[in-house]
Amino acid sequence: MNVLDKLWNLQKILTEVTELERRLSVKPDHYAEVDGRYADARAEMERLQAALEQLGRERRKIDGDLQMEQEALKKYEGQMKMVKNQQQYSAAWKEIDVARKRKKDLEDAELAKMAEIEAAQSALDALMQSHAELKEEWDMAHEEWQASLSDVRAELDRAMQRAREAEKDIPPGSLRQFQRICEQRQGVGISLLEGESCSACRFKVRTQAVLQVLRGDIITCEGCRRIVYATKPC
Repeated sequence: MNVLDKLWNLQKILTEVTELERRLSVKPDHYAEVDGRYADARAEMERLQAALEQLGRERRKIDGDLQMEQEALKKYEGQMKMVKNQQQYSAAWKEIDVARKRKKDLEDAELAKMAEIEAAQSALDALMQSHAELKEEWDMAHEEWQASLSDVRAELDRAMQRAREAEKDIPPGSLRQFQRICEQRQGVGISLLEGESCSACRFKVRTQAVLQVLRGDIITCEGCRRIVYATKPC
């Protein structure tokens, strides 16, 4: 087995490693569906909690304004006892009337805000109850998924060990060249020739270069710069 053969063998192992890593990261349909519902429920809970905090701030603001208006109303009602003529009486009564209307508006706003808070809290309570059940379903689905991956992890460990062993048998300079190309070409550093074309980019390789590849020389494709490999005469 020449260096080119060894590089091709390493590429096949690394492709296997990539596929096994993909299998570890891809969620199965059932778990993905449960995970989606679980994520949506958590997002909705966070939204409701944020809404409750905002509603609480708004209610406290209304309550503060209402207290100020009640104090102002008491002040105006107290001033009514000190009026000395009709003009003062009319002015004082007007202030009282305006203050009473503002007080009523604030009381109505506070009641409306309390109703909003109650509705949001009820929705959050119901969601938290269903979320607990959904969490159990998610935990079970996640555990089943992880258990199903034990064989894949073992297979991945074996493949990575094979890759390390294969790398030891390749001259350092050739290995560095291959690894550099892999970094630049999405993990694929060597491409199989199909006829006289690179299977990765379809660039036609010169006949002389094909002959060199068949002899075991390390030749790169002029199109994608990957090392090219041939398993049989082209």
